Amino acid sequence: MKKSLLLLAIFAIAGSTVYAQHAYKRFRVDLGVGYNISTDDSYTGGGSISLEPKFALSPAFALGFRAEFSIVDSDLSADIDPAYANVSGGVTYKSSYLATLDWYILPHTAIRPFVGGGVGAFVVPSRTFEPTGGEVTVPSTSNFGGMLRVGADWKHLRLAAEYNIAGKDEMDARIDYVNIKVAVFFGGGKK
Repeated sequence: MKKSLLLLAIFAIAGSTVYAQHAYKRFRVDLGVGYNISTDDSYTGGGSISLEPKFALSPAFALGFRAEFSIVDSDLSADIDPAYANVSGGVTYKSSYLATLDWYILPHTAIRPFVGGGVGAFVVPSRTFEPTGGEVTVPSTSNFGGMLRVGADWKHLRLAAEYNIAGKDEMDARIDYVNIKVAVFFGGGKK
């Protein structure tokens, strides 16, 4: 029974791969820009840029790797000591490196809606604050996290909303964020 299921799975994957070769170009690269909205008051919104190469497993599924960099203003001084609530932590960035998978719900239409997700690393570098009591350094943070997204592709344009689940930084502030993104992609599409 197990051998039969394994053979069935192999033939299904091979069949979808052969089908993808005939209908769509298998490789594409997304280049996106977006605006992210922090879920914690310790970080404000900011801009982001992302690069995501993808490989089409079939017309309905694409496997990729996303590298994203976001510029944000951190206001963690209130987390250090409430007396420093009006001291800005300055501009910093967040980065993420995720393996992704997208499922195209209607893969053979002009507008291709999708849902997807990813898992990987979220990184926030160390920051230094200079409140009126001396200098305070917050160490860097690297967390394992995930991302969920919905959106649509049209021709070589992508519009998506992503929720990045990145955990907490060293000051116990949530570094999760929502990203509204517009991207163009090179490659991909129908042959």
